[in-house]
Amino acid sequence: MKRLPVLALFLVLLPMQGAYASRLDDAEYIAAQQISDAFVLTLRAAAATRFAARLERPLAKLGGRVVDPERLAAMLPESVSDPAVGHLHKALAVGYRRAVPDEHLTAIAAFLRSDTGTMLHAVVVERQQAVAARADGITIPRILPEGCLEDLGVLTEQETESCRTFMASPAAEALRSPVAGIELVFLLQASLAQVDRIPIQLNASYMIRILEADGVVTFPNRVARRNVIDQLRQQQ
Repeated sequence: MKRLPVLALFLVLLPMQGAYASRLDDAEYIAAQQISDAFVLTLRAAAATRFAARLERPLAKLGGRVVDPERLAAMLPESVSDPAVGHLHKALAVGYRRAVPDEHLTAIAAFLRSDTGTMLHAVVVERQQAVAARADGITIPRILPEGCLEDLGVLTEQETESCRTFMASPAAEALRSPVAGIELVFLLQASLAQVDRIPIQLNASYMIRILEADGVVTFPNRVARRNVIDQLRQQQ
């Protein structure tokens, strides 16, 4: 009998947990749509460039000088940009949960999952329309366009009607509001700043690959380069 209150409490909390999980799922889904695959590549490139700039000083202590920072950034592993990507995704999801009411999150996520929302979002991502924020040359497209793109004819008549209904809803208004923008420019800057928290440390194999590449890092002479590479090989 003593277990009954516990069971009753569990049964009461179960739907509450489901609702909270749904809210989390909605916000994370919306954030994932905003961070497209193409944008992730751009963000990774910016993060790698930032990390490459931090490598110049330790390389100088070894006697090397970076002469092609773009190639150096391109040679870095994805692990140097993982913190920036992860931070932005989490920060966006948290921002949506704080800025947008639960019922609007549910409505927005449902529309994005619909055929109409999927089509509109694909057009926005492809054309990188309606820039929402800028930081270090990076742009994040809006999740959805301002209207239903009737001039492009991408939607059927039924989908257009569905789009108009959603665009006139409080949920769409919440998505368009400055509050729902969640200060994207600051989130981008904060996400890229995560790169500065990474220890300036690459494994010996990556460093050797960078130093052996032509025209990326120069040394006073071949002997100096070879000595540094030999020291790195001993660490493998």
